[in-house]
Amino acid sequence: NKSLNFVLDLDISKPDESKLNITLVDDNVGENVGDVGRGNTTDDATPTIEGTGAEAGNTIYVYTDTGAGPVQIGTAKVDANGNWALPELTTELNAGSNVLSIVEVDKAGNETDHKGHYEIVVSKDRPDAPRIDRVEDDQESKLGDIAQNDYTNDKTPIVHGSGNVGDVIKLYEGTNLLGSTTVDASGTWRIEVPADKALSDAEHTLTATATNPVGQVSGNSNSWTFTVDTGLPTATDFQVIDDAGAVTGPLADKATTDDNTPTFEGVAEKGSLVTVFADGVAIGSAVASSTDGKWTFTVDPANALSDKTYVFTTTVTDAAGNASEGNKSMTITVDTGTDPLTLVNVLDNQEPVIDTIANGGVTNDTQPEFVGTAKAGSLVTIKEGS
Repeated sequence: NKSLNFVLDLDISKPDESKLNITLVDDNVGENVGDVGRGNTTDDATPTIEGTGAEAGNTIYVYTDTGAGPVQIGTAKVDANGNWALPELTTELNAGSNVLSIVEVDKAGNETDHKGHYEIVVSKDRPDAPRIDRVEDDQESKLGDIAQNDYTNDKTPIVHGSGNVGDVIKLYEGTNLLGSTTVDASGTWRIEVPADKALSDAEHTLTATATNPVGQVSGNSNSWTFTVDTGLPTATDFQVIDDAGAVTGPLADKATTDDNTPTFEGVAEKGSLVTVFADGVAIGSAVASSTDGKWTFTVDPANALSDKTYVFTTTVTDAAGNASEGNKSMTITVDTGTDPLTLVNVLDNQEPVIDTIANGGVTNDTQPEFVGTAKAGSLVTIKEGS
């Protein structure tokens, strides 16, 4: 009897190595995602790896070599189009340099050498948090740095800070992104709050983060808290007080006073600075009480006012630098002159003798008339004895 035929296909040729390649290492972690590129750095320790193979159905073995020899990190099948993909690694890549390679094994067990060498650098270190060094007010009338917990009338202040060269800085209020920039070669950065994100009149706390070139994000920077206030302050109850001579007290508008160092007082926004002007020239200032807003200022004797008519006005400037004029002006005449007071004569207007009464003379007029000279407009008081 004849035996059955037995056909044996003998395949001892390894797959075509010229078709083996790693075409993509895809970063799926952090802020910077996408193709890593040969020789570049990534923060994704389990990237997707794709490439081409020689024959559909063959198995691709993917390896990494960190210097101690290739270590298998996953397998994939070549599809009908000659492509393969490894979406999940069996183990994370180590930090540092990783040289990826592939080996293709056909159904007969023939395998290629390591091909498609593709080096990437894996970084697992988060960048250092940046620092906010100062916040600048460039809005009149209070220019300069805004201290912690200070006030400003600038809705778009400039934030200055420091960080690692090349990191991208993002400035936040809470989770609201206000702007971003890159740390320059000197290790500093600057972000001005844009007009379309202008800060409201309220307390604000700003922080920043740094993102390194591979997309890793730092923790938050130090915070900076300040209050934006763009409202105009108010000033009321402006008075000029005479506290010298025989007649003292509050002066009416257009009054005359013999006090050339008068006191000014009123009520203004708590903690604001009130400046007093005489004919537009500042003559002094006072800070309104933090409890009731009252303020007072007395002209220093060294700067006593000369005799003339003045128009007194005020301005009030709050802690944020907002300034406004007071609610009224006062016109006051300062007159410290003393014209001689002279008793010219005393007249007897009672019959039978109507005449001037001589000094030491006698009269039957119980209501004689006193005549003399004094400063115009002044009040003369007649007294008997001393």
